[in-house]
Amino acid sequence: MIHDHMERNGSHAGSNSAASDIPSSQHPENVFEDIHADDDAFQFIGSVKGYATTAKSVSAKIRATQCLGDLSDPTLLQISENHRGRTLGTNN
Repeated sequence: MIHDHMERNGSHAGSNSAASDIPSSQHPENVFEDIHADDDAFQFIGSVKGYATTAKSVSAKIRATQCLGDLSDPTLLQISENHRGRTLGTNN
């Protein structure tokens, strides 16, 4: 789900094939550069499918939440909901 959203937005470099179906030398990878998260942003850089991830020049402003690495969809969604609840509480 999150992976599909990233592909639609052009934020993911890789293939739709499952990682287990691809020889290890040809596994898709995510490559991100010059990524900036504004105030109160939620930023996930990584994979929910276990693809290799490279990130360079990653920064975030105040109260931003950053997740880097591999996460399951349920874990990522829970972190996102927690961040959303926290930022909604600070804006009231």
